[in-house]
Amino acid sequence: MRTQLGFVAAMLLAGSAAAQDWSGFYAGGLATYSFGDGDSDVSLGSNWITIESAALRDGVTDFWSTNLQPDGWGVGLFAGYNKQYTSGLVLGAEVNYAYHDVNDRRLTGQTSVPGAPPSLTYAVGNEVEVENTFTARANIGWNFDPVLGYLVIGYTFADAKANAEVLSSGGYSKFGSGADWLGGLTYGVGAAVPLDETWSLRVEYLRTDLGDMTFDTGYRAGSTFPGYSEGVRQDLTLQTVQLGVSYKF
Repeated sequence: MRTQLGFVAAMLLAGSAAAQDWSGFYAGGLATYSFGDGDSDVSLGSNWITIESAALRDGVTDFWSTNLQPDGWGVGLFAGYNKQYTSGLVLGAEVNYAYHDVNDRRLTGQTSVPGAPPSLTYAVGNEVEVENTFTARANIGWNFDPVLGYLVIGYTFADAKANAEVLSSGGYSKFGSGADWLGGLTYGVGAAVPLDETWSLRVEYLRTDLGDMTFDTGYRAGSTFPGYSEGVRQDLTLQTVQLGVSYKF
């Protein structure tokens, strides 16, 4: 009797899996959590080179350059199309938009740096932020009866902002900011499970290499020591875990 029940259960599961077809158009919403790395690299020019010592330049750039680790939550929408083949292969294309609150900021107090006179200290700040992202991607998966497992490969544009600032005890005061749409490769893995004939739940892990932006600082009003310049290169890499619910039409 137990053997017969096991056989019946196996047949029911097989029938359910065989009935699951991921083909068709779909759309849905998602919640995201992103975390990443953003190196802020500061380079010095003009009077930093002609007047100041190499020891001071190295001390300032080492103190001011830093690794930021932005993180935060987001929400978004997606839409796409899947085609399932008789072998179980599932190919799909998708676009999505997400709004994020992903950021990190560092602001130090007045600190002595190597190479500077004992009476001279510096306070520095760096910040990076990501808000909007747009992604176009391909999904390559397999129907595992009834779970769909898949790989993701695509391209993401991100609305990124960054800034950097410095204030010395000698009255030297500079601030710079940059804002740009960064673009880069997105790749990762995902899995989806049906909730009924039309609704499904999915979870994904994605990595996006967004590249970098550059900007220069400018003098604040009343700053001392004219003729110094700083350039900042801010790069950004994000990892995202996202949970989505979709409806198949």
